[in-house]
Amino acid sequence: MTRICQIAFNSSDEYKSLLAKIKEMEKSMVDVRDELTMMHKAICAGFGQGNGSQTSASVSLDNLSVAASSIVRIPASIASEISCENKDKVFKLIRGYMRKDKFTFNYPALVSANEAKPRWETDVFFNRSPNKEIVANLLGYLLPKFVGQGIKTSEFRTMVHTNFRNTACKDREDPMVRAATNARGRRAARETEHFNCRVMAYVLNKDVIDALMKRNCSRLMIRSTMSEGESEDEFPGRPCKRIFNNLIFNIDEIVKENLGNNICQLLDRNLASLSEKPVPNDIALCFPPWTLRDGP
Repeated sequence: MTRICQIAFNSSDEYKSLLAKIKEMEKSMVDVRDELTMMHKAICAGFGQGNGSQTSASVSLDNLSVAASSIVRIPASIASEISCENKDKVFKLIRGYMRKDKFTFNYPALVSANEAKPRWETDVFFNRSPNKEIVANLLGYLLPKFVGQGIKTSEFRTMVHTNFRNTACKDREDPMVRAATNARGRRAARETEHFNCRVMAYVLNKDVIDALMKRNCSRLMIRSTMSEGESEDEFPGRPCKRIFNNLIFNIDEIVKENLGNNICQLLDRNLASLSEKPVPNDIALCFPPWTLRDGP
């Protein structure tokens, strides 16, 4: 029986920054209230009013501060962060509403449902048919989902137009250029993953690696501190690329030692020759005929 594990709530960075800004607002309101109180006392002292008027004025000032605290407006910076979160939801709904070109799934019902979805005609202007009808249907689909969120209809239309332009750019892009861009993205993702694995390996073997390098290498594991071709004599305190590469080499060697008998997984497999042989009959029966090159 599968057990359902609950994931603990983890507040996002936007939520933490929002709380910090709200606390700053409360602190600034208290400071303004104190300044107004001091100004009121100074004015009353200048006109020679008694303590009774000061007391009544301070009471009214307290009531005014309470009323002001209950009608606090969200600053534009915080409102922009909230709207950005809503915009992400809008773009996600737009992508789900439109047809996906490279949609593959094992269930034919989902494939047919994707085929039934609308798609932009990139050879036609945005405000012409059939794109005009798609925009109207999208607005009717999005507006009820964000009632009271402070998003204008023009902003919805702008986001829909952004999705149209992105689709048009993809359709007009050269397939070779697109393949090269995807290859660069995958290569960068692999490099980032390898770097993160090395950072984790350094954390687990920090004492051994620091002893080999004869220094504390904590700040070397930050990419921004690595310089291209700089020497320690010219820039004291900044690591050069040679030291960084030496650190990476030591981390890889320690990881290999920790693998033990599993180090054979890292061996290079060089194929000296390739020979084609017929598939045995008992194995061929397990596969459909179209998977075999020469048939069963």
